[in-house]
Amino acid sequence: MSTSKNILKKFILTTALITLILFIFNYSIIVMYMSEGVSLNSSESPENLLTDIENNLKLENGEYYINDNTKTELKNADVWAMLINNDGSVIWNYDLPKDVPLKYSLTDVALFSRNYLNSYPVYSWKYNENLIVIGYPKDKYAKYQYTFPVEWVKSVPIRILVFLLLNILLALILSLFIGSKMIKSIKLLISALEKLSKGEFVKVNCEGVLKGISNSINETSIILKEKDELLKKKDKARLSYIAGISHDIRTPLSMILGYSSELQDNENLSLKEREEMRTIVRQSIKIKSLISDLNLVSSLEYDMQPVNLKKVRISSLLREIICDFINNDLDEKYDISFENDNENIIISCDENLIKRAITNLIQNSINHNPNGCSIVTKLICDNSNNCIIKIYDDGIGITKEKLQDILKTPYEKEKISNDGTVTHGLGLVIINSIIKAHKGEFIIENDIDKGFSSLIKLPI
Repeated sequence: MSTSKNILKKFILTTALITLILFIFNYSIIVMYMSEGVSLNSSESPENLLTDIENNLKLENGEYYINDNTKTELKNADVWAMLINNDGSVIWNYDLPKDVPLKYSLTDVALFSRNYLNSYPVYSWKYNENLIVIGYPKDKYAKYQYTFPVEWVKSVPIRILVFLLLNILLALILSLFIGSKMIKSIKLLISALEKLSKGEFVKVNCEGVLKGISNSINETSIILKEKDELLKKKDKARLSYIAGISHDIRTPLSMILGYSSELQDNENLSLKEREEMRTIVRQSIKIKSLISDLNLVSSLEYDMQPVNLKKVRISSLLREIICDFINNDLDEKYDISFENDNENIIISCDENLIKRAITNLIQNSINHNPNGCSIVTKLICDNSNNCIIKIYDDGIGITKEKLQDILKTPYEKEKISNDGTVTHGLGLVIINSIIKAHKGEFIIENDIDKGFSSLIKLPI
C-alpha cells in the first residue's frame, strides 16, 4: 500500500508541475499576442440592442416610445436606455436609474460614450441628430473589449499554428525529459521480470517513481528463491521416497512372482489352484509395471531421468515397434500399418524412451477397442522442421468429457479394464513426460465414433 501511495504522490506532483509550466507558457504567449495594439470597442451584444432601439424608437405627438418587444428585450438584458438631444437633455428614457443625470455637456457625452457613466457600463449610438445611450448594472458587464488591426487579424491563423507548434514542442521536451528516466527504469524492471519468470535471482535498482516497485521485485525474488530451494528439497525427498518405496515393494514382489510362477506349472496342484497362481502372476507383473511407470514419471517430472540422445532413423524405429506387435501374437482383429512420407528423417532422441512412448500409444488403441480396430502409424515431415508421428485408429474413441479430463489432469481417471481389473492410467502421462523431455509436443485428437488420434512433434 505504501508503494502505491508513493507512486500516486509522485505522479500527482509531476502532473501538477507539467500543468503549471504549460499554463505559464500559454498565458505568456496569449498576453504577448493580445497586447499588440488593441483598442477599446463596443461588444456585439450591446450593438444589437442599440440597433433594435434605433429601429423601434418612434416619435408620436411630440413623445418618443418603443414597442413592447423592445421593452421585453431590454428588461431581459437588465438594461436601461435614454435618448439625448443636441442640447444634452434627456428627452426619452427607459428604466433610468435615479443617480443618472438628465442633463449633459458635450464633454460629458464624449467621456461616458467611451467609458462609464456613474460606474454604469454604457454604450452609445447615433439616432438622427440625437444620441441613444444604453447602460448595464454596475459591475455586471465589462466595458473593455479588444479590437485588432487588420494586419494582426490576417496573421491569426499563422499565430495559432505557431502557438500549437510551441505547445507541442514544449510537451515533447517535457515528455522526453521525464519519460527518458521512466523508460530506463521500466526497461530494468521488464528485464528483471523476465529473469524472474525464468526462475533467476534478480536485484534491480530504480530511482524515482518506480523505486518502490523495484524494491518489491527484489523482495519477491528473495522469497521465490527461498521457496524454489525448499521446493527442490521437497521434490528430491519425494523422489527418494518413491524410489525407496518402489525398492521395498520390488523385493517381496519378485519373491511372489517367482513362487507363483513355479506353482502355476505344478501338476500336484488342482486346475483351480494353478489358475489362481496364473492370476497372481499376471497381477504381480502389472504391479511391477506400475512401479516401473511410477518411477519413470517421477524421474522425468523432476529432471532426474537421464535422456541419452543419439541420432536415430525414425522410420526404422517405427517399423521395429510395429514388427514387435505383429510378432507377439497380435490378435487378428487388430490391423496395424505404417505410412511413411520421408524415409530419411533422422532425429536426436533417446531411442528407448521414444520407443516406449510409441508402444504405449499403440497399446492404448488395442486396450480401448476390445472388438478390434485398424491402427495406423504415419511419419510426416512438416515445413517447420519438425518430425511428426501420427498414430490413429478407427475404434470407438472417447467422449469429449473424458478427453477434457485427460487434457486437464493430464492423468486418466482410474478405470476398469476389459478383464475387470483396475488399471493405473499412467500410459498417456508417461508419453507426455517423455515428449516434453525431448522438447517436443504431445497432442491428443479425438472424434467419438471415428476413433482416437494423437500427434507427437519432435524437433529434427
